[in-house]
Amino acid sequence: MHAVTGVRLVSKPQRRSICKAAAAALTPLSWGALGSALGGSLVGCATDPVKPGSFTGAWSSPYRPLAFQALLDEGRELTVLGGLHSGLPGFYPLPGALHNIWLRADALMIEIDAQARHAALVEAFRPVVRLPEGMTLEQLIPDPLIAQARALFGWSEARWAELRIMQPWWVANFAFTAPLPDKRWSPTAEQGLERIMLGEARKRTIPVLELEPPIAQVQALSSRPLAEQGDQFVAWLRDIQRYGAMWPQLLDAWRSGDAGALAQLKARWWGHPDHPMLRALHESAFVERDQAMARSLIEQMWLVPARRPFALVGAFHLVGPNNLIEQLAASGLLLRPLNYNTGL
Repeated sequence: MHAVTGVRLVSKPQRRSICKAAAAALTPLSWGALGSALGGSLVGCATDPVKPGSFTGAWSSPYRPLAFQALLDEGRELTVLGGLHSGLPGFYPLPGALHNIWLRADALMIEIDAQARHAALVEAFRPVVRLPEGMTLEQLIPDPLIAQARALFGWSEARWAELRIMQPWWVANFAFTAPLPDKRWSPTAEQGLERIMLGEARKRTIPVLELEPPIAQVQALSSRPLAEQGDQFVAWLRDIQRYGAMWPQLLDAWRSGDAGALAQLKARWWGHPDHPMLRALHESAFVERDQAMARSLIEQMWLVPARRPFALVGAFHLVGPNNLIEQLAASGLLLRPLNYNTGL
């Protein structure tokens, strides 16, 4: 899920350097992992980011994000939590029984350690940010839709001059910034579970195990032909025109652990096997990665002598067809939803 707004977690000179690099096809941020690495998206390149407030929402349901657990041989246990790469105040500590499980964990599994792999991720994304020489988005996206996007997202002439030479996947992930109902909803990577739990794992000196290499992040976003990337641009634009900003919708479903609502959002934004425009995106961003992450998780779980490993992955990896939980089950590792009352 791409970030809705940028966050000043780097200095002004650093952020100017980041933006300049992006314009030169040196993207230091990506959906998920790279966004976490430097604190949000490149939306902050266009305007100053919103400083988050103390607002945590008026929630109608308890905080119970989607989590699964498996009891293994010899008293070992595996917990898998679906998280968000950015967050709001109040996401951590985790709720009740889940937080107790995390405090007992003796290894943390994550998709990728974006901070440690930042240089590798920058190099991996370098070739796939800009369009081929002489090509612009006008050759891929109908003029009326470009006009609608510019009006909706407030792209100035200068901003459009920067964006029109970028590949559609990049523009959709980093420049689609619909207004939020309240600016204090603005997510920050600093408040995301990934950033916080990585820091906690390092303080506790427990192993941090990565489930995929940097190239998997690149292929997830940018491996599709330009025409299919254009389909993503159009589909996301239409979704935001109809439903508004993505973040509030995602936040409500994630916080309550509503697997059905999360699956619907995933299908809308990232496609499904029968989606007319986003079928290939669904395959590259989730199905292929979930298959690989399931293999990696099982291999590392047995190689590392951890009795209570705790895996944190994006929440969309746990819902919808062919998700990570189903891939693990196909390999013989059966997980069941966490009971927040008992912790089992």
